Amino acid sequence: MRRVLILGLVVIFFAPLLRAYDVALRNGSVIHFEKYRVVNKELLYTSESGEERSILLSDINFARTRELNEKENPPLDLAGWIARMNAPTKSPPPPPPPLGDVARQLLPKGEVDPDGRVFTNDDFPSSPIPPSYVNATASPSSDASPKTSSSSSANAPSASSDWASSKAKIELFLKKAEGLNEQQYAARSLGPDLADVQFPKRSSWQAELYADHRKYVADAKLCISDRVSDEGRRQDASCPRLDSDKSTVQSLRAQGQALAQDWKSRQEAFVPQ
Repeated sequence: MRRVLILGLVVIFFAPLLRAYDVALRNGSVIHFEKYRVVNKELLYTSESGEERSILLSDINFARTRELNEKENPPLDLAGWIARMNAPTKSPPPPPPPLGDVARQLLPKGEVDPDGRVFTNDDFPSSPIPPSYVNATASPSSDASPKTSSSSSANAPSASSDWASSKAKIELFLKKAEGLNEQQYAARSLGPDLADVQFPKRSSWQAELYADHRKYVADAKLCISDRVSDEGRRQDASCPRLDSDKSTVQSLRAQGQALAQDWKSRQEAFVPQ
């Protein structure tokens, strides 16, 4: 009997120690615990059954909890809890942009139009009539009749105007496309909707497209370069090549767009709706 009384007294004596803290909730209930920790905006505590449970700091009645724990040592850090509860929630970092957007951001500033649109036929210059041909047309031969001479002279301003227009278009083409690297040129050729589609053998298509593009650029630059007497033949030969350069590049561009669209459609077919 004496042992039972002693055991009962021990239980009564240590019971408050096992429930060191009381926290009042807004719904009127009170929870008791000894071990706890605060993570973000939650109070994690060990219940009397030994389970770890959690409540939101915003569910706590801090005025009533302060009254219940006035004599506790060490006291609950209620001020710190309130600060955590009122702290602004950190928003998650934004997802990385699509590869197509990254490619457009890497385009040289001031060298291409800012919207990064897909190349169209209007962006690719055709073979112009070089000035040497214009002069030959405009200059009558020594045995030409006055009538023929007058007709050729009348055509000279028109031919000269055509060359100026063609040269301006070539210069615009070079401004838009000369400074692009391989990845940027491929992205512009595919367009914003297909720029990040990694279809099979894209790398080999991209390399071939860019190599032909560089030939196109080289011929375009030579065609409109200052015409010195010893380089006239090379320049006059480069101008007619622009038509074949244009055809080659446009054919590869269309092939890449078709491959990218087909691969994108196949991938979307496997995505659950």
